Amino acid sequence: MVMSAADRKRDFATLRLAGTVRRQVLLMVALEAVLVVATAAVLALAVTALTQYGTTALLNHRILAGQATVALRLPWAPLGTAAAVCLVLAVASSVLPSRLALGRAGDAR
Repeated sequence: MVMSAADRKRDFATLRLAGTVRRQVLLMVALEAVLVVATAAVLALAVTALTQYGTTALLNHRILAGQATVALRLPWAPLGTAAAVCLVLAVASSVLPSRLALGRAGDAR
């Protein structure tokens, strides 16, 4: 994300010429980062749930065979914390370099 900001200078310039203000460009970049993290979090949650379901089903069906049951439990607090940290890092690593790539507010670039 940091490296892509330098490559997007032309895109930013085009958006600025089309009439967007600096704040709108930065908001768009932040929204892109949020969408990337949300998509990754949903996919990661799906993989985690399927893996945990498979492990729980295997333990209940094969190994324990009626002795006891293992409940399917996902660690929601660590999962939410990891997603929040990823969100903060993604937004910061995309907005800050983009802000630098846009130049100063009085710049004609």
